[in-house]
Amino acid sequence: MGKRGSALLVAAGVLGPVLFWLVVIIDGATKPGYDARRHFISELALGERGWVQSTNFIVVGVLTIAFAAGLRRLFPTGRASIFGPLLVGFVGLGLAASGVFRTDPANYPVKADAAQGTTSGAIHGLAFVVVVGSVIAACFVLARRFRQEPTWRGYGMYSVITGILVPAWLVVLVVAGDDRPYTGLLQRALVATFFGWLAVIAARAVALETRAEPAGAGTAQPA
Repeated sequence: MGKRGSALLVAAGVLGPVLFWLVVIIDGATKPGYDARRHFISELALGERGWVQSTNFIVVGVLTIAFAAGLRRLFPTGRASIFGPLLVGFVGLGLAASGVFRTDPANYPVKADAAQGTTSGAIHGLAFVVVVGSVIAACFVLARRFRQEPTWRGYGMYSVITGILVPAWLVVLVVAGDDRPYTGLLQRALVATFFGWLAVIAARAVALETRAEPAGAGTAQPA
C-alpha cells in the first residue's frame, strides 16, 4: 500500500466523527419521543429505527480502526509508534462493540426503573469504558510523540488538554446523574471533545501523508 492508501486510512479518522454526528443529529431530531438534550446517544439504538444508531457505531468503529492502521504507517518507528495507534484501535473496537451490544434504557424509551438490566447493556457499558479510557490514554501517549515532531507542533499540548477535558466531562456527567434535563447535552460535550480530537489529528495526518517526506523522518526513539 502506497502513500495514497495510507492517506485513505488516516482520512477515515476524519470521516468517522463527521458520519457519527450526522447520523446522531438527524436520527435524534426525527426519532419520536427522543430529546437530545436529555437522552443518551446510545439510546438512539433502542425502539423504532434502533438499527440506525447501532450501524452507526459499528461503521464509525471500523473507520476508527482504519485510522489507527494509518497512524501506524505514519509513525512506523519511534516514540508512541506502537501504543499510540494501538490505543486508537481500542477506541474503534469499543465503538463497534457499542453497536453490537445495545445499551439498557436510562430514560428512553422507558425509564431505567421500569427496565431490567441485560447482559447486552452491561457489555455496552464496558465498551463505553474502553472507548473513554483508550481515548484518554491515547491523548497522553501521542502527546509525547507530537512534542518531538516539528511537523506536529502544538498538537502535543492540544492532546494533553483533551486528555484532561475528557475525564473532567465524565466526572460532571456522573455527578449530574442520568435523569437531568441536560444529561444528553453533557454526554454530547464529552463525546464531541474526543471525536473532535480524533478528527483534528486525522486531518493533520492526511496533510502529512500527502507530503513527499514521511512525517516521522529523523526520529528513532523506542516506542
